[in-house]
Amino acid sequence: MDNKTIIISSVITVICLGILCCLVPIEQKRALKEEWGEIAVLAETDEKAAYIIENKELYPPDVLWVYYNCNNPDRLDFVYNYPFYINQSRTVAFTEDELNCTEVPAIYMNDLRWCYDKVGENYIYVDGCVTVALTMANLYLNHNDAVDPVKVADYATQNGLCSPMGGIMAEQLPQIFNYFNIEFIGHNFDLDNDVKVTEDELKAALDKDDTVVYAGMTGDTFGYHAIIIRGYDENGFYVNDPEVPEVTSKVWDFETIQNEMALFYELYTK
Repeated sequence: MDNKTIIISSVITVICLGILCCLVPIEQKRALKEEWGEIAVLAETDEKAAYIIENKELYPPDVLWVYYNCNNPDRLDFVYNYPFYINQSRTVAFTEDELNCTEVPAIYMNDLRWCYDKVGENYIYVDGCVTVALTMANLYLNHNDAVDPVKVADYATQNGLCSPMGGIMAEQLPQIFNYFNIEFIGHNFDLDNDVKVTEDELKAALDKDDTVVYAGMTGDTFGYHAIIIRGYDENGFYVNDPEVPEVTSKVWDFETIQNEMALFYELYTK
């Protein structure tokens, strides 16, 4: 073999190796995208997503399911934080401000104190609106830790009060209120037949001292969801949404609330 042939062969070998070196990471990325989907794309620029992929043994399938099946903007944080907080989430401690609140405190389903606990088959982060709404009510009414999302979730799960679709069933609420020693007056509506709450009815409940209005909503604005209606003024109504801070920060007109309120309970202490 002459020198020219050797040089040509060497050049071809180098080129082939270079092509292979380019193809290997491309194939690796393709495989990652097949396995991880959007998280793999994020992992190219996001450290949290990269950590999840590099430490996949720390993340059970139902945690990853949350990322792919929920639209919450912080769902990547929920997945990423799982191994760091899962062993702490059953120890709930309220702040002094929460315990000594003078209005219904705003707390949320994504709170690391409880978001990794389950209510039925799903995490409180996904389906814990009832557990968090009831906790808000108790903090305002009783200023104690007798009720928290984990306690409510455990009671509902252990007593079959959760829907197969996730979350606590609305018809089981009286049993939960009774268990946690919270008095209630219920109001149910039939939205399909245009039987709706009146503005005077809702305001009368809100005007009562030491009473919290717990509302079950259904519709495009609030979703199938539990919220607290904490008050009203000349501008409109104010709510605490256990999931979306932006909903809590808005002022709502009565018609929007009326068209989606399936029920509400006046909650007060025994």
